[in-house]
Amino acid sequence: MGRDHKQQQQQQPAGKAPPADDLAARLVPTLAIAAHLAAAAVAYAAVAAAAAAAPPQPPYMLPLLLYSVGTSAAVTMGGAHELVHSRHPVHLAAAATFLTAYWWYPYYRAHHQHHLHVCTPVDYTCAPKGLNVYSYFGQYFAGSYAEAWELSIQECDRAGQPHFSATNSTLVALGAQALLTAALAAALGPAAAAFHLGVTVVMLTYMAIFDYVLHYGLVRPPLAATSNPPPAAAAAVTSATSSSSGGGGGGGRRRYTPITPYTSWNSLYPLENGMLFSVLLHSDHHLAASKSYGWLRAPSASSSPAPLFPSPINLLGLSVFIPPLWRAIMDERADEANARHLEYLS
Repeated sequence: MGRDHKQQQQQQPAGKAPPADDLAARLVPTLAIAAHLAAAAVAYAAVAAAAAAAPPQPPYMLPLLLYSVGTSAAVTMGGAHELVHSRHPVHLAAAATFLTAYWWYPYYRAHHQHHLHVCTPVDYTCAPKGLNVYSYFGQYFAGSYAEAWELSIQECDRAGQPHFSATNSTLVALGAQALLTAALAAALGPAAAAFHLGVTVVMLTYMAIFDYVLHYGLVRPPLAATSNPPPAAAAAVTSATSSSSGGGGGGGRRRYTPITPYTSWNSLYPLENGMLFSVLLHSDHHLAASKSYGWLRAPSASSSPAPLFPSPINLLGLSVFIPPLWRAIMDERADEANARHLEYLS
């Protein structure tokens, strides 16, 4: 994959990564969420004021403002993702607040299942080669809500509580999501609430596209598909169902090879990694999910080979809306990455 674009040199973090419950290690994404929510509140107030003006202001700038706040939310989602992997209560509260505000609490509840099952048939967030983004949208959103609900049901069963009770965190979050939108409508008017829902659609569309491209076409082969896997790989192997506490369906008890650098696409472009808290150094993130963004390492051809995107993800993501163009760019690269993955395992 190194031939796709010249690897840009990045300064590697030095020293040992801080523990997952270290407040300072993830302070910046926490502040980013607070700043975004404050800016969004100002935008909602401006929309409400424009709607209430006499005569009403022409909505010439409204689509641009909606798109701007939506893309800001999508970038801030990189910070929320970082905080989901923390164990500090302040980080987790910030992530839950942000995700609930944008109708995406299932991500908070079920994202760790993605780390268990990445690049296996069980993982609905990983797009197999040939699946177009329009088909992926339904799979992604329905699967996220279904898995979050199933995890909460299991939580209720373990606690001996009814499924429809305060113990069901997904049910509580669904109510909170609706209540927050209703409160916005009551405080600022229906125009502000409608604007917020539009921002949510933009953010969730961006989020789906990011997850679509990050593992597109990559697979963890079944254990039997590798010839003489090394003892460490055999010991680390996981089951697509027995290791999960959630649903996800399908996978039986087939065992898959362990997570490796070849189960994620990566981007080495500093600007977008800076904006997204290095989430595009995605292989290292999946190898050590609790590691803070400041300590993620870029893949290298020698010590940590990994598939690389041929261009910045924000440019590449535009091509997904034209499926033949996307497949022309990525399918052959995915085949090559999977072939190298088998070599790496054996």
